[in-house]
Amino acid sequence: MKKSLFAPIGMLLLFLSSSCRKDLGHFPQQNPLTSDYQVVECHATEYDEWLGYAHFPFKKTYDHSGHTVVGIDCGFQDDRSYLTFQQSFYKSYTVSQKGQMVYLIKKTLSPGGGHDTAIWLTLNGAGRPQSLKSDTSLIYDLLGYWPPQYLIQNYVYRNNRIIAVNNVLNEPHHGNPTDSINYDQYGNVISFNGITWSYDYTRTAKQQFYFQGLTGPDEPFFLLIYLGYFPEISSPTNLLTSYTDFEPHKVSNHQLDRQGRLISYDDETNGHVTVNWK
Repeated sequence: MKKSLFAPIGMLLLFLSSSCRKDLGHFPQQNPLTSDYQVVECHATEYDEWLGYAHFPFKKTYDHSGHTVVGIDCGFQDDRSYLTFQQSFYKSYTVSQKGQMVYLIKKTLSPGGGHDTAIWLTLNGAGRPQSLKSDTSLIYDLLGYWPPQYLIQNYVYRNNRIIAVNNVLNEPHHGNPTDSINYDQYGNVISFNGITWSYDYTRTAKQQFYFQGLTGPDEPFFLLIYLGYFPEISSPTNLLTSYTDFEPHKVSNHQLDRQGRLISYDDETNGHVTVNWK
């Protein structure tokens, strides 16, 4: 009797210990710009027919060694026409790191000039984002009658996992909103910035990357996700089944490679999404 009782308990404890992620789990502490766990590009088919060519939410470029990120082309899907999105909301940046600072420099300046640097990112002692300063090219949704010159984001951590993004504008009418990030007991992000996520708790993957559309005022934060700075957000423990912003969106047909990495899935809003790993 004792043997039959303890065996299920032991299996339960083993399952719980392997499923709960208190920090970054299987991700070693590496510089995302030189990491062995990088997503090189992500392709979503939703815009392909309208644009007449393959649309990549983001696509990285590397130095001659093929190891260090030196550029990224990216866009943020929004409630805008396909043509407007491609012409006004798709950006190309050079990525440069100097010590604890990372700079994203515009490859093409907007008419009328302005800063050539779009992002000033400060890293903490562990190499994780501490604060970010962004010019207006990445915060279009926040511009009003009194447009701010820049946005500052501060990042809050607990157990090496990001739990909040604090947005500070140099313009008094918007206030200083803080967006909390919530996780379930297995380390899956379940809510942030008005978006909620649901998962299949019977299936896991070694590494994942999911792309979803609306980002509201958090384009700079999602750009850091594209660059790999927040794997606790982009790579949950379990397979994603749906997410909800203004309405629910189903995610299905997950395909994993031999290493257990997510390489494609179907999103009823963004179409068929493919993920290419380094």
